[in-house]
Amino acid sequence: VEWFDLDGAPLPDPNTTIFVSTVVDTQTQEVASQHVIGVSYPKALRDRLVRNVNVTSKVASAANADGSINITLSADAIALYVTLTSRAQGRFSDNSFLLLPGAARAQTIQFIPSRTGTVNDDLATLQSSLRVEHLAEYS
Repeated sequence: VEWFDLDGAPLPDPNTTIFVSTVVDTQTQEVASQHVIGVSYPKALRDRLVRNVNVTSKVASAANADGSINITLSADAIALYVTLTSRAQGRFSDNSFLLLPGAARAQTIQFIPSRTGTVNDDLATLQSSLRVEHLAEYS
């Protein structure tokens, strides 16, 4: 746990501000964890911060060597609490995350099937049933 302050600056409006916590391994400089810290209720953010967001997704046409399946996501504005669901059995490498706008900030998430030996079935099911939802859809 680490405490910090804003060096005497006034606190930003919690209804138009989010914080992102990024934990970095000091030896490898790899990001170990990154997540949104909401300082207000999602409803307040939805009403003031998030509007008219289009999130696009593309499921890879083939599985990776380890059996996982890449899903590339991008947005044209800030997308909060992006959540993926599917009828395919398995889990996503990340879920309920912040997606920043622009092609350069696209994120690749992996779907990890829970069954072995069914990669082609899982890929087809994932491609046909992937749902991408985010906070702005509920305004």
